[in-house]
Amino acid sequence: MGGVDDKRSASVGNKWKQIQGLCRKISPVFKMPMRILSVLIPVYNEETLLRSLVEKVLAAPLPEDVEREIILIDDCSTDRTPEVIRYLCDDYPRIKAFRQSKNQGKGAAIRRAIREMSGDFAIFQDADLEYDPDEYSVVLAPLLDGEADAVYGSRFARNRKWSDLLSLYTFANYFLTWLSNRTTGFALTDMETCYKAFRSDLLKSIPLRSDRFGIEPEITAKLSWRGVEVCEVPISYRGRLYSEGKKIGWKDGVSAIWTILKYCWKDDSRRPPLPASGRIAGSEEGKQARVNSVPDSAADSAGAAGRTDKNAAAFRDSPAFSRRGDRHGDRRNGCACRQRRPGRGI
Repeated sequence: MGGVDDKRSASVGNKWKQIQGLCRKISPVFKMPMRILSVLIPVYNEETLLRSLVEKVLAAPLPEDVEREIILIDDCSTDRTPEVIRYLCDDYPRIKAFRQSKNQGKGAAIRRAIREMSGDFAIFQDADLEYDPDEYSVVLAPLLDGEADAVYGSRFARNRKWSDLLSLYTFANYFLTWLSNRTTGFALTDMETCYKAFRSDLLKSIPLRSDRFGIEPEITAKLSWRGVEVCEVPISYRGRLYSEGKKIGWKDGVSAIWTILKYCWKDDSRRPPLPASGRIAGSEEGKQARVNSVPDSAADSAGAAGRTDKNAAAFRDSPAFSRRGDRHGDRRNGCACRQRRPGRGI
């Protein structure tokens, strides 16, 4: 009887292996299509931290059906940052690197990155390691679930030390967020946060014009004009000192106030968008990145403007687009939802 049992067990084992092989063959047919997250990273003089940041971004956990691409925009750094980028592009094929022809600021670098990205979703990432890439999944969750059109990672949604809350930098952030909320109707706790994630079609439909840190209040105001669903999720934050390379200053605060008031009164989405200046040769598929500073041709600029105009027109014609004062749905989700409330403003 033992021999019969052994033969029966071997037969069952062979059939099981056949079933496993068949499942492997047909699994790609039923596999969900992969979605791509574009990580947009403006860089300026970050030779000491850039490699650590990129490695953390590549190692950050993401859902199984999400791949990542990294868009590095060197804002004409004057240190060894271009050299570091070249080595990174050699080591990691998923990096696309570009260099601005002159230093213009974070906003201009983000515009360039938006133009070059190819993902389904996008997230902003500073190169100074103040924000933890391990929290991408937290920020992306409402987007992937279809519960929001844009997600802000709030540094102030969690309890923090009193020493942090009483700092001048934190007070300035609270004031700018309050002023932005008054003009947009949002109820955000951290408008100036770096971690902002978007659907790519929505992000490409917004013509951005700020060159420096004014891009934060500008994009918030233009989301309000579109009446889209925006929510916040709590994130961690490790701020660095000016002695460690922090770049934002009081002039950027004044500029942010002007930007908030400027876009409170009008939506300039129907104007032709600004072209991203400084055509840069990047690295793809593991090729060595070459850093050039050749300006865009008129044809390239016109082509980019035409593509953005089409994106903006398509989004304006969609049901998601609504004018200021219209309520956009009544969806709620697990994150701290901050939906635009109509009728508020200066």
